Amino acid sequence: MTFYEKYLELCASVDKTPSGAALEMGLSKPTVNRWKKGGGITDATARKVAAYFNVPVAYLNGETDDPAPVPTHEDPEQKEKAPQSDVDRLTEGLNKESLQKLYEYAKLLKLGQEQGKE
Repeated sequence: MTFYEKYLELCASVDKTPSGAALEMGLSKPTVNRWKKGGGITDATARKVAAYFNVPVAYLNGETDDPAPVPTHEDPEQKEKAPQSDVDRLTEGLNKESLQKLYEYAKLLKLGQEQGKE
């Protein structure tokens, strides 16, 4: 199966026209016409198309017939948490009323700073 035939199947699977999908990826209609006429695809474009349809690049370039995405070996439990800011740590565990008071106070502080700069 050619790249263009795979591309047509992938477009149909997400109910998109070939040109419509290309435009959503930032590609041009002439690019799709080139594929239709048997033209090649660059590595960068293949990565973009693969990401859009959530398929491996190897599927698009004919190295595999399996369009299933390649599983990642990341363990969600082992992902590092984003570092907490000091504000996040300070507000952790505050009830809704206390958070509202803190928000109002922060607005007043900001207003004071803005007035002091004038």
